[in-house]
Amino acid sequence: MRQPPLLAPARPTPLQAQVRAQRAANQAVVLQARQAYVQRLKEAQAKYPNSSGYENHHLIPRYLGGPKDGQTYRLPTAYHKAVTQAFRQEWRYGQRYKPNPQELTDILVRVYSRYPIPQLVGITP
Repeated sequence: MRQPPLLAPARPTPLQAQVRAQRAANQAVVLQARQAYVQRLKEAQAKYPNSSGYENHHLIPRYLGGPKDGQTYRLPTAYHKAVTQAFRQEWRYGQRYKPNPQELTDILVRVYSRYPIPQLVGITP
């Protein structure tokens, strides 16, 4: 007599194992980004103690070629100042030309890996 198929196999398929591993890795990255945000926010508030309130931050800074009506995120003012300074360390303000697409991508990755946008990692500032 033929056995009915198992509805839940005892071992995950290779694809299921890969998906689980990727999900765990993604959760670890998000947790790490949240911790970085909390730490960098504390540092920014200590560095800029008179900066209260919030400012809108362009995801792609306008001086780097971001559109005027581009995506913005509401950030605490002190954190916004720290993010702005990080961008200016990567690409001086007032240069004659804008970064090419690869340079821009590299700049964005370097800055946002140090200063995550809180809304993108599930934190409401």
